[in-house]
Amino acid sequence: MQSLKPCIGLTYYRLTEIDANNQKTIQGVISVMRSKAQQNSLAISQVSTDANQQNLTLYLQKPNANTLANIQILSTQGQIVQTGQTHHAVWQTDIAHLPSGLYLLIAEVNGEVVTKKIVINR
Repeated sequence: MQSLKPCIGLTYYRLTEIDANNQKTIQGVISVMRSKAQQNSLAISQVSTDANQQNLTLYLQKPNANTLANIQILSTQGQIVQTGQTHHAVWQTDIAHLPSGLYLLIAEVNGEVVTKKIVINR
């Protein structure tokens, strides 16, 4: 379950790891304090891949649901290896062509930019 519209204040999340064999392991509980100022900010809520790491799903929190998000995936050399755009809070893309390694995911909405490191390990 993704918290696409997290509450303001203190929220608790149970972290569960799911491996390639669909085995679930509870990793613990974390607490997140969210201020009202963060409510209107661009944020990457979650980045996940399927079990074979062929598809990537990005969950965005945008200040306005109708705004266009520009998305890029960069290699560690700074080369753009994937691009996309979405008006939605969820963006999916095929990453089967990308070799194993470290990448930088960049999302931009109205000049506000957020980044997230992603690891592809096949």
